[in-house]
Amino acid sequence: ICACLVGSEMCKETGIKGLAKLLGASSSTAQRIKSSGVLDAAISQNGKIIVIDADLALDLLRISNKNWGRKYFK
Repeated sequence: ICACLVGSEMCKETGIKGLAKLLGASSSTAQRIKSSGVLDAAISQNGKIIVIDADLALDLLRISNKNWGRKYFK
């Protein structure tokens, strides 16, 4: 999904546009997901600079989606 170097380096995306590209969503949807706190463990932010661990973000969204289904559709 993202351009990774082979080895121990993690996939990284930068900014809301990078997150939107990773998720295949619009910038406003990416901002809403970031603001919800679901991806806090995958996001490092210093001022306006945002760095996203792509692999961890996708795993967190997968887990979040499973938890949402269990919570509301028991």
